[in-house]
Amino acid sequence: MDFARAESLATERSTPSLVRFQADMLWKIHFRGSSRYLLLQLEFQSAPERYMSVRALCYVALHYHGLIGTRERRTELAPGGLLPPALAITIYNGRQRWTAPEDVLDLIEPVRGWLAERQIRTTAPGA
Repeated sequence: MDFARAESLATERSTPSLVRFQADMLWKIHFRGSSRYLLLQLEFQSAPERYMSVRALCYVALHYHGLIGTRERRTELAPGGLLPPALAITIYNGRQRWTAPEDVLDLIEPVRGWLAERQIRTTAPGA
């Protein structure tokens, strides 16, 4: 990682229906010797937030939506039109133990079969 070239990004995003979201910190951190970068999203929480994984997913998805929304921004994509990798971190400094689910899948009604394997998640399977 080339932290000397790290760029702070705008933290306010709007959905296509103009709902606004405000992330705490959003950084573009370039890989050394490359124009490619990691999207690093940091959230600071002082109390457990049950739906924090949904918020984190939304912030990253809105940034991705902005990248693909215009031809000018698409130049920031990796070859083949691939989106940059993202790392969303919640930094918790509250007194009580963090009890919120860490994976958005834990907030979705369980299903079985082929649909279960296709549910969105914010952590890698088996992590």
